[in-house]
Amino acid sequence: MAPRINLVGQRFGYLTVTKQVEPQLYQWRKRRAPLRVPQYEVKCDCGTVKITKAKLLRNGSVKSCGCRRYPVRTCPAPGDRPERRTVGREAAPALPAAAGRLDP
Repeated sequence: MAPRINLVGQRFGYLTVTKQVEPQLYQWRKRRAPLRVPQYEVKCDCGTVKITKAKLLRNGSVKSCGCRRYPVRTCPAPGDRPERRTVGREAAPALPAAAGRLDP
């Protein structure tokens, strides 16, 4: 069995490993003994503390707590908002009145 690597104090992307926590038991096959998957508590630069698997840290799958997944969206001040919001196109022009429309 390979020796365990201590990741405490190391940095992976935006995460810093703070301590090792109890390993997660993972049942791989019914007849085999469960595997012990090492897990670590990590702290992100934004201040969030999470628990993640050592394998995901080492292979680069996890680089942040999720705060860097999407760009920061800022909402304009209430007075600065346009009357009609559009996404990726101009506002639709007003439709002309129907010529042969019957009014009740």
